[in-house]
Amino acid sequence: MQPIVPAEIFTEPTQILANLVLGDNEIRMNAGNAVNERLAQTLEVYLQGLIHLTMRLFSLGFLRRLLFRTSPNQTGNAARVTRSDHASSQMLTTLEPLLLRF
Repeated sequence: MQPIVPAEIFTEPTQILANLVLGDNEIRMNAGNAVNERLAQTLEVYLQGLIHLTMRLFSLGFLRRLLFRTSPNQTGNAARVTRSDHASSQMLTTLEPLLLRF
């Protein structure tokens, strides 16, 4: 199945967003110009890519929150046990590269 949004639409915003938060005014200005150019050239495709990226990042953020939240049945002075402590090593091995990527 052919992807609707080209791969570069996912990778390019990451670099642009990173440049938008840097302290160098020239780099930030260039990043802002890059966003404006992309939106002028391919508005719909770029917006679709940003929506997909946002949903993926939201999902990963939510996953992190669930994994590292303290288990509900934990009592006062016990060592901090998170939900990820109950996951299998195979599951943790699968999740680790995904969580470290973002």
